[in-house]
Amino acid sequence: MALTDQGENIEAIARYIGQQVPPRTPAAVTVRDQWQAWWSNLSDYAKNFDQSAYDHARNWKLRFNEANARTPEELELVKHQATTGLTTEEIEGEADRRREDGSYVPAPSHGETLGHVVLVAGLALGVLLFLKVKG
Repeated sequence: MALTDQGENIEAIARYIGQQVPPRTPAAVTVRDQWQAWWSNLSDYAKNFDQSAYDHARNWKLRFNEANARTPEELELVKHQATTGLTTEEIEGEADRRREDGSYVPAPSHGETLGHVVLVAGLALGVLLFLKVKG
């Protein structure tokens, strides 16, 4: 269930890949099926709040569109749109985060970020304890 704009955007990608655009190549069928497996395991939290999930969904859409192209001209159009179209970030006045090929480097998920904070805090605590024992 979409609770946020991000959730609505990811659900729109799900409808696009799963219902609105029929796969026209065997490669597109494969990407669609892989997308469905990824999508079906995505939590409501990730859909609505995890920037990494949104970046992954946008990358899936790009892979699907590339796989669905049947001619070099269609593929070139897909690549052109992926690299020049407006992004969510640009619409919101933020910097464009796309790579040169139009894909996104997924931001660290909340769980990854929390894990890094715990790791750094643990290392800092270890250093403080070491210094206290030594000093």
